[in-house]
Order: sequence, then structure tokens, then C-alpha cells
Amino acid sequence: MALLLASSTFAAPSFAEIAARNTSSSLTTEGTSAYYCWADTNYCGWDLIDNFQDDYKGRISAKLCQLFGDCDPNSSDIWNSLWVCGNDLEFIAICGGAYSCVGGGSGHSDYCRS
Repeated sequence: MALLLASSTFAAPSFAEIAARNTSSSLTTEGTSAYYCWADTNYCGWDLIDNFQDDYKGRISAKLCQLFGDCDPNSSDIWNSLWVCGNDLEFIAICGGAYSCVGGGSGHSDYCRS
């Protein structure tokens, strides 16, 4: 399986997302917020939702529903889950309760609190 990357080092959206999105605005940024997460970097759900323009809350919610049957769009697991950014988001873990997924800081992967 080849890793597809956008023209920068941001991870590319899935092909279905490209087809569904208006591609003329799909790579724009506003302020310091990027559209997509950085490839091969681990992110907490809250980090993806708060710091990137793509609809990561919807994507994470859909993936948790598919993987675990947790289909509540307001589930705390959306915020406290850990993902690796690649061609698509790949699930790593549900870290636990509130504030259990920790931001690693600029240039570093996020992680689950021990």
C-alpha cells in the first residue's frame, strides 16, 4: 500500500473526499491553521479538530462508529482518541477519560497519558 501525499507534506484526503469536495478550495489555509494534518505524525482527536480546517470531527466520529459501534457524534472518545495521519486517518488508541490524550508540542507526535 503506497502512501499518497498532497503536494506539500500534508497528508492527502481519501479519493472519496476529493471527489466530494470543491477542489478549488481544498488546499487553502486561513491564518496559521493548515487544512490537513502532517503525514506520519500522531494526533489526538482534539488536536485534529481544534487545529486543522478539514472536518476531522466528522471523520473521527465515522471511523469510531465503523470500528467500535460508537456512533454518538458527541462521544468523548472523539476528543480522547489517538490517530496517525497518513493517506487516511489510522486509529491507534482510545486514550481514556478527559485530558488523557496529550499534545506533544510543535513538531512532535501527540500521545496517550500513562
